[in-house]
Amino acid sequence: MTTGQKIHFYRKLNHMTLEELGDKCGVQRSVVAKWEKDLVDLKQSRIMQLAVIFGVLPTALLQDKDSEPQDDFSERIINKIRKLSDDDKSRLEAIIDVWTGGG
Repeated sequence: MTTGQKIHFYRKLNHMTLEELGDKCGVQRSVVAKWEKDLVDLKQSRIMQLAVIFGVLPTALLQDKDSEPQDDFSERIINKIRKLSDDDKSRLEAIIDVWTGGG
């Protein structure tokens, strides 16, 4: 998945339009569209800004040509998890920890 594809994915995941993300970054929507199409190389400071906006680590936005783009199923699951209550999120985390051997 390219950096642009990841920006698009996280923008959609956060229910943001091109214009809304542009406003948060202080750029026009056309600039965000160029980012998503990988037409510009983003500076480290911009990656950091986007990571903060999306609530992810900067490494989550960096290009990884070998990985496949997130599919609709993954996006639907993430959206459902976001809607859970804090208690249900804690229960789900405990289940995942058991499945994965996490602590």
